Amino acid sequence: MEVEITTVSDEITRSAGISLCILRLDLLHPITGGNKIFKLRYLIDKYGDMPESTKPLLLGFGGYYSNAIAALARFGKENHFRTAAIIRGQKPAKKNLTLSRAEKDGMKLHFVSRQLYSDKAMAAEEIISHYEDKNIELIPQGVASFNGYLGCKQILAGINPEYDYVICDSATGTTLAGLRASSPDRIQCIGIAVLKNKREQLDNLKDFLMADGIHAAEVELMEDYHGGGFAKQSPALIEFISWFNDRHPDVPVEKVYSGKMMYGIYDLANKGYFKSGSSLLAVHSGGLQYLLQE
Repeated sequence: MEVEITTVSDEITRSAGISLCILRLDLLHPITGGNKIFKLRYLIDKYGDMPESTKPLLLGFGGYYSNAIAALARFGKENHFRTAAIIRGQKPAKKNLTLSRAEKDGMKLHFVSRQLYSDKAMAAEEIISHYEDKNIELIPQGVASFNGYLGCKQILAGINPEYDYVICDSATGTTLAGLRASSPDRIQCIGIAVLKNKREQLDNLKDFLMADGIHAAEVELMEDYHGGGFAKQSPALIEFISWFNDRHPDVPVEKVYSGKMMYGIYDLANKGYFKSGSSLLAVHSGGLQYLLQE
């Protein structure tokens, strides 16, 4: 799978003396692209040759703006899987673009209270109890599974490992783990957390990387740029996104995922975190699905 790399240069990168390249996973597919196309690819290997009637229902988890929900719904539509999702929070009076598009793609949405959602095993048991056909495969939130990790290990396939840093936005740690496992030891891997769940992400990193004999301490997880939590943003983040999109209109970023990553990178560059002469590869994980009008 060939992925485009875009080099960006502006007054901040030049002042910091860094070379910044962006791995454009967002260009692979407007909805199922980004890192989710790698996280979900095992489903094709596992069920791709089965008749549609014998494929399991894919049951995912997510919030109102979840890229995983959008990607799973479109993946199901394009690959002939039935899909459903357990959505955190009560049913809104008006569904946003992410949820309405998922329904249009054939996904059944099950809204549950935040309290029930916090115990995903219980939430899944409750929802599954209403299905007569129990041929169901659970897809963890953010596709944070070992299969998702194995898929993310393929993101850098064919990429020349000439960089000093590989950086991604991070919600579960799965993509970050895959990047660390597939990068040479000399490369520093950094995750920019997009929500307040550092402990959960570190636990996932430990579990995934342990299988490859890698210590979780070999990655850096930055938690200063989540803006208050998932899908929340600070005025500084919004100002930065406007600034970045104005200078680099060919590399769109948004306020939930990629915008926070780029904001973190530029803030760290301004603070002298990256040694002058360093080369950075930022992995654009997508996150543009709710900006796409269909």
